[in-house]
Amino acid sequence: MRLIHERLAAIGACDEALEGAFDLPEPTSPQEAWAQCPNPLWLLWLLTELLDAGVISAKPVYRASMALMEEGARELCRGNEHAVYRRAYERLQAWVVNGGATDPLARLRQDAMIEKQMCEYRDARRHYAEKMRRSWLYAALTRLLYSASTGVRPSDAADLYRAASDAAACITFAATTEEDGRAHRKRAADIVRLAVPWDEWEQALMAWAPTRKLIVE
Repeated sequence: MRLIHERLAAIGACDEALEGAFDLPEPTSPQEAWAQCPNPLWLLWLLTELLDAGVISAKPVYRASMALMEEGARELCRGNEHAVYRRAYERLQAWVVNGGATDPLARLRQDAMIEKQMCEYRDARRHYAEKMRRSWLYAALTRLLYSASTGVRPSDAADLYRAASDAAACITFAATTEEDGRAHRKRAADIVRLAVPWDEWEQALMAWAPTRKLIVE
């Protein structure tokens, strides 16, 4: 059995990801498999599994989620809405850069506009693309802000995966055809790879017993 497929199966990867891993040519290194991964959700899932195992901090998950949100916001946020999003994003960014030393919600709790915007787009799951994508964007932003303000622990990995998935959806949900969908997923996966480079993955994979075999064999 192919080593990458075997190791991913051992840690509970989804059937679709296992099929993709099984189809990789032999030999394929872990770094090559990572670089070719076509689905951002698979990368985000593994990242949050490493968080849950305690071998990485939450920062890489935040960086990946925030990079995806920024890409979506370029297309979705305009005018006053963009200013509202920007204030929230910059508070979250300051929290990540400062290592959790600040409360990202401290200056936003009194901002009725951002509460209105985030709640509106989080809850109003419309049936047309732009509203849906905005709902994903604000859902991701809301989850990340609240998790940061309450203190992130490895046990929060599932919540952070939901936030990261919402962030990816504000890009991938724009697809209108199957081919377009593949292109959007690849674009989102590339954003995750740029936000969290391979050396961080390799270090975490080496530190976690179930995935160490991927690197050393």
